[in-house]
Amino acid sequence: MEKPTYNQQGKSSGERDWKANLNWVTDPKGLPPEAIDFAEAFGKHLASSNEKDKKRIAMTTTQLRNFFGELRRIQAMGFEGNETDFYMLKPKLAYTCARELKNKRDTRIGDFEKTLRPLIEAVAKSKETERVTNFANFTKFVEAVVAFHKFHGGE
Repeated sequence: MEKPTYNQQGKSSGERDWKANLNWVTDPKGLPPEAIDFAEAFGKHLASSNEKDKKRIAMTTTQLRNFFGELRRIQAMGFEGNETDFYMLKPKLAYTCARELKNKRDTRIGDFEKTLRPLIEAVAKSKETERVTNFANFTKFVEAVVAFHKFHGGE
């Protein structure tokens, strides 16, 4: 079902390229059905380990909930007064990825970071009048990923 991606040398990576559509978070109408479909496939991917070589370890529920908890905290306090905290999600994700690599653990959190980084940037670069709506769309997208991660056996 999922086609492998290819690197610059033309070799198959065997993994799907998890690029979310930036329009999903910037659409004033909210998340379209294809965003939810992507969130389901992505949540399932994050919950699974690579069965062939066991090198890729599933993203833990704790890792996912830590990120989502911070997002919910920003939401509860009001995005307008906490935009800097939202922008800090990007370096916090990068730090978590670096820590995993330092501990010689190749987890799917790298895929999570690579997928969410452009979405965070899309919210940050949006017009000031649209930022709150875009933040809400981003939060709903991450909520869907968290739900499907759990549904597909995330631990």
